[in-house]
Amino acid sequence: MVGGFTSFLPQHADLFPRPLTIPSVHVIGRSDGVVPRSDSLKLAGRFADPLVLEHSGGHVIPGSRSVAEPIDRFLTRFASTARTKTAYEGTGTGQ
Repeated sequence: MVGGFTSFLPQHADLFPRPLTIPSVHVIGRSDGVVPRSDSLKLAGRFADPLVLEHSGGHVIPGSRSVAEPIDRFLTRFASTARTKTAYEGTGTGQ
C-alpha cells in the first residue's frame, strides 16, 4: 500500500479482530500532506509482519532504489512461488 490508512469507524471494528497474517508492503512518505505518517503506521500495525518503507517525499510512489529494491525482493518471492506451483501442476502430479 502506498499512503494507506485504516478506518477507525465503529462499523469497521470487526474487520480487524487480530493482526492480518498476509504479506504486506507499506510505502510511507514522511512529507505526505494527504495521509499523515502516523495513520499509515497504524495501518501497518494491523499486519503481523509488515514491510514498512519510508521515503522523504510526499504522497507519491518514489522511484528510488531504496524503495524499489525492497519491493522487488518482496514481489520476487511470490513470483518464484507461483512459477514453482505452475510447473508442479503442469506435471499432472499436482492434483
